[in-house]
Amino acid sequence: MAFFPEDRLIEELLSFFRPHNRIKLPPGDDAMTISEIPVMEMVVSLDAFFEGVHFKRDYMDLGDIGHKSLAAALSDLAATGALPLTYLVNLELPPDLDVEKVKEIYRGYEGLNDAYCISPSGGNVVRGDRISLVTTVIGEVEKDSALKRTGMAEGDVVVVTGDLGRPGAALLLYEKKELREKLSNFDLGPIFEKFKKPWPRIKEIQNIKREVNITSIIDISDGLGIDLYRLARLNGFSIVIDESRLPVHPSVVPLLEIGGISTWELISESGEEYELLFTVPEEDVKKLENLQCELTPIGRVVPGFRPRVVLKKKDGGEVDISQRGYDHRRADKAGPVPRQFPDRSKEGGDSRFPEDRRDREDRGGPPREAP
Repeated sequence: MAFFPEDRLIEELLSFFRPHNRIKLPPGDDAMTISEIPVMEMVVSLDAFFEGVHFKRDYMDLGDIGHKSLAAALSDLAATGALPLTYLVNLELPPDLDVEKVKEIYRGYEGLNDAYCISPSGGNVVRGDRISLVTTVIGEVEKDSALKRTGMAEGDVVVVTGDLGRPGAALLLYEKKELREKLSNFDLGPIFEKFKKPWPRIKEIQNIKREVNITSIIDISDGLGIDLYRLARLNGFSIVIDESRLPVHPSVVPLLEIGGISTWELISESGEEYELLFTVPEEDVKKLENLQCELTPIGRVVPGFRPRVVLKKKDGGEVDISQRGYDHRRADKAGPVPRQFPDRSKEGGDSRFPEDRRDREDRGGPPREAP
């Protein structure tokens, strides 16, 4: 690969900045300025996207990598109810990436830029041995109105946007060639589309928060189980969800049936969904039906001896899913690859999915019925 100077790369990337009446980016400067609005307050978040940890170039092109890295960061803003203003990107670039390839990453931002009227306004470039994108997003929300993870109350209903399971299904299909071949006659396009190009619920949350009282909220980045547990633990409650209420995209159904995978096994660990999980008082649930977005009540907040997330299975059993999902400190291999689900089309069950012993202990009374 021919050497290209850092200054040339920066000049090329500056072409992706779009003029904004509140953002000043003087040519050649290392910083930007943002004009504040007195009734608003800034919301800032940062998200990392590392090759070999969050993605593999085997199944994502450079544009997909750009889109997904920005979508992940913007999803954190969505979980506060904020609207994005701009973002900064710290780039670690390996030797095989020339200027045009780096621009492919930036072109991957364009769909999100168009949707939310934003653009990159700076960042940093460093040489490395892999692609790494650290994205800082800057947004704003009305003063004292940012949504938070804390505030749920006993009896609140748990609601999720969109559908669940497609990113986890995509990873299984990428990792299991035999399963992919079995499903070759089915349309798997929607599965891979959400995995490669998820969309943060920026616009949806603006409508939702105007209509209902959101008492707690989080986006699903690591998996339904572990992310719901984060809410439960912070608020000191338990959460009971119902497998039969989990919203599954039709494209995932053949994988569940042919792969012999139950809905709860896939969805509880499917990360990088970037859907929103939130709680509302029971009296607000009816109002959700009037909103023009896909919303599904899946469970309820209940008291408990200790915070946990209990899933009521279709067969009547229960399982603790509090730790199901991706944990960077717990991962033993690169990539957000979910546990290898058993192929029950060949076997009769699998000991890797034992019912948690704690689910059989009556420590705080039986959990309440999910809605």
